[in-house]
Amino acid sequence: MPGDVITAIDGRAVRTSDDIRDALDAYAPGDRVAISLLRDGTELETSVVLASPQPD
Repeated sequence: MPGDVITAIDGRAVRTSDDIRDALDAYAPGDRVAISLLRDGTELETSVVLASPQPD
């Protein structure tokens, strides 16, 4: 959702978009990844299945 802040990927803390990219480099399209995030001040956990990068 707009405004969500990703705080961790598979338990690995992330603070910047570079941290997120670095964390996701260890995975391939189709992998399921646990995501921790803040939404409206509440910490949530979910999982997502990674897709292939989209061309610009």
